[in-house]
Amino acid sequence: MNYRYRDAHNYKEFGSVVFSNPAGVTVEEARALLLPKLISEEFFVPDEWGLTRLH
Repeated sequence: MNYRYRDAHNYKEFGSVVFSNPAGVTVEEARALLLPKLISEEFFVPDEWGLTRLH
């Protein structure tokens, strides 16, 4: 997954993470699990997902 931090001055930092999938979850299943956890189906707080903050 690629993700980006952008501030009010349009300063951007980019990050990337690869998740393992030992349970063999399909793309459709993953989408159904992840979409409800997003803010406005687009945004997320990296700390809440165990990811590094980019700013």
